[in-house]
Formats: sequence, structure tokens, C-alpha cells
Amino acid sequence: MQNKNPIFIILYLLVFILNLSFYTSSYSAIMPKLNSNDHITIFLDVTIVDVESGKLKPNSWVLIKDNKIINIGSKNNLVIPKKAKIINTKGKYLIPGLWDMHVHIFDSQKIAFPSLIANGVVGVRDMGASFEQIEKWKEEASKSIYTPRIFYSGPYFDNKLKLNYSFSVKTEEEARQAVRLFQEKGVDFIKTYSDLEKNIFNALVDECKIRKIPFAGHLPVELSPIEASNLGQSSVEHLEFFVAASKLEDEIRSDQSKTNNLEELFLLDLKAANNIDYDKENKIINTYSKNKTWQTPTLAVQRGLFATSIDERSKYIPKDIKKFWENFIIEMNSSKIFQKTLSQLFEKNLDIIDKMNKAKVPFLAGTDANLEATIALPNIFFGFSIHDEMELFVKAGLKPIEALQSATINPAKFLGIEKDYGSIAIGKTADLVLLNENPLIHIENTKKIDSVMINGILFNKNDIEKILKQLQDQ
Repeated sequence: MQNKNPIFIILYLLVFILNLSFYTSSYSAIMPKLNSNDHITIFLDVTIVDVESGKLKPNSWVLIKDNKIINIGSKNNLVIPKKAKIINTKGKYLIPGLWDMHVHIFDSQKIAFPSLIANGVVGVRDMGASFEQIEKWKEEASKSIYTPRIFYSGPYFDNKLKLNYSFSVKTEEEARQAVRLFQEKGVDFIKTYSDLEKNIFNALVDECKIRKIPFAGHLPVELSPIEASNLGQSSVEHLEFFVAASKLEDEIRSDQSKTNNLEELFLLDLKAANNIDYDKENKIINTYSKNKTWQTPTLAVQRGLFATSIDERSKYIPKDIKKFWENFIIEMNSSKIFQKTLSQLFEKNLDIIDKMNKAKVPFLAGTDANLEATIALPNIFFGFSIHDEMELFVKAGLKPIEALQSATINPAKFLGIEKDYGSIAIGKTADLVLLNENPLIHIENTKKIDSVMINGILFNKNDIEKILKQLQDQ
């Protein structure tokens, strides 16, 4: 059965086949350089944003030695160590470093890494790349101070489509062998794609459970969202909700199988969204909530599909990508029906997110950022777009603190690393972003960055401006 989700079809029509190179070396999450040699830094008179409680802690200080937060206190009980570098942060707000939980770095590490750091993104989950590309990331990380933490899947698993950086499995045994191979290579999780047949997906899931490795990705077409959630899929990307929750599911799936016309496919998706079976909708949402099946909606991507112009931030990306976006926008704007349909679908997705949030379905902020000249969608940027994603979460009904959690403590909990990351606490890693304004009043204030600290290394405003200037000059 083919995936007829229209957003998926756009990506599929744009991709080309790429042979994968495999290496014998093992992998683990890529980490940034370490600030060492007893280096002590203190943020003085700052307001800490506690992303776990949602409260502000004004008039605080945060003491950092090398890459660890070693003490936190109020201004009244401060003893400044000798040789400490004092950063006067009066009137500013300190948040944990941000995470983008859906990116594709591919071959763009020289642009992606500094762009992420300049925007306060200290970690990412890469959702599909070749092992050869991962080697290049490790090489870049070994010599660059602009390196985020990277958790990665390697190539994603598909069956028939042979997409970019994918690994095709056609039998249950191939799926099991591939899981074992990927685990030997040190991937952090297995990424699944929509076209996997049910028996192959089930074999993959079983092997993942045996090997104790998580799996995440697109919803398989041959399984319902409830089945995928009950099997233990850790996260669902891009929502992919309406057809499965529609009163007309069988009719729409039949109609989808008869066309590859994008306009028709989007109209069918909208038809599904306009004919929701609320019992089915509630069962899916309640199952996600009960099973803690995380959602990464990638709202900025959905909005980018009906963009009418190129964002001014395109000055920080290669010219060939900008040209590709311009052509894409011209083509997508050639049909008024197209644009109206996409806009209405986007609003429907915002409504679903609001319902999920009220049911306590957990969210991850992810952007689908990539700079591949055949699949990059308009106005999605490494680093910058995580702030857009949080804004769209708020537009969907989340509180600013909930949107901020989707890019800080939630990723840490999802990855099982909350002991060391995701919030500002004694003993945690010094991944911090200093803001000029309060993000709990307006989430847009996360863009007003004064400085960024990753693994104890501080990038001040001048450093960030230098990074952006270098990106602009490439």
C-alpha cells in the first residue's frame, strides 16, 4: 500500500535515489567540545526560567565550573570564587539550551552547526542520514566549537520507495538483521517510514524490543495510529492524523490510491479533516496520552507549504536552496485552490494539537530543517525555525511555558537524559541561553538572544553576530 499523505507525496516527488555507504566503525550521540581546565563562570543577578515548574526565579546567580552547573542561589547568599568570570545579567532571563527534535543535517554540517548554536539550539535529533554523512559530522565536531549534541537514526527504514538516505527492507528477516546492524553501528533509535508493510513493521518492532532500542518516525499506512502507539512507537512525526480519524476513512483511502495529483490529494486530506469521527478521534488521542506517544508536528513545515514569499533569513542559506524555494513557491501558488486547501489544513492541525495538549499528549518541537536542494521546504532554517515552531505551538493553544518545554525538558525526558540536560539545576550540564526579554510573557522573546552557552563554552552577542556574518558570507 502506498502512502498518499499529500505532504509525504511532495517530499517523495522531490527526492532522488542515493546509494548508501556503510562503515565498520561504531557510533554514539555526537557531543560538543568540553570547556575544561577549572574554568569558572557566574551568571550574576539573572532571572532563571524554571521550565519544570513554570516559575521565574529572579535575582539569582548560577555558578558554572567547566561544563557543569555547580551551584545556584539568590543574590543574598553569593560568594564569588576567585578567578571567576562574572557575567552581569541583570534584567535578563536564563533558559535551558534548546533542542530541535526533527532535523536532517545530511551534508550541511558546516552551515547547520553554527546556525543552530547562534540560535540557542544545543541539541538535535537527526531523523535520517547516511552513515557516510555521520562520519563527516563527527569529523566536523572534532575540529569545530560550533557543534550541537546529535542523536541520530542513520538511514530510515522503508520498503519500496527507496528515498534519500533510506534502507530498504523487504522481508521480516531483513528487518531484524537491519535492526541488529544499525545497533552495532551505534544509532540512538530506529527511524521507520510510512510504506513498511505490517508484517515487516511488526518484525522490526519485535527486534527493537529484543535489542532495547527505541523506534520512531512516520505512521505505517497499514497500521492504525492506535496500533502503532500500542506497539510502542516512541514518537509520531508530522501528525498524519485526519484520514485515520475520519468517518470516510475507507472511501478516502480508496480515492487516494487512484491518484498522484497533489491538489486532489490535499483536497482528500481536507475532506477527511472535515468529516471527523469524534469517537475515533478521541480514541486515538486518548491512546497517545495513555501510552505517552510523543508528537512532533513540524508545524513550520506545514506553514511553509503555502508560503507566498521567501523569508529574509534566507540570506543565511546557500543561493541554490533559495532559488529552489523561489521556484517551489511559484509552483505551489499557481493554484488558488491549492493555497486555500493548505491553509485550511494547517488550521485543522492547530485544532488537533490543542485537543491533544488538553488530553496531555506530550509534544516535541521539531522543524524538519534540511538544506538538500531537492527536498528542503520553504522558510525552514536550522536554528531559527525552532523559535517559529514554538510560536506555532502557542498559536495552537499551548501556553508559552508549554511551548518552551517542548524544546527543553521534553526532549531531555524523551531521550532519557533529563538527569543531565533540559533544565537549569545543580549538577546538570551548562547548556544555557540568555535572553533579553521574558519568554513566558511572549514566546517570541526566545529569539531575543544575548548569549549562548553549550557544554560550558560561552558565545556572547559579538560571537553570535560573527557566526551570522560568516553564514551570510558563504
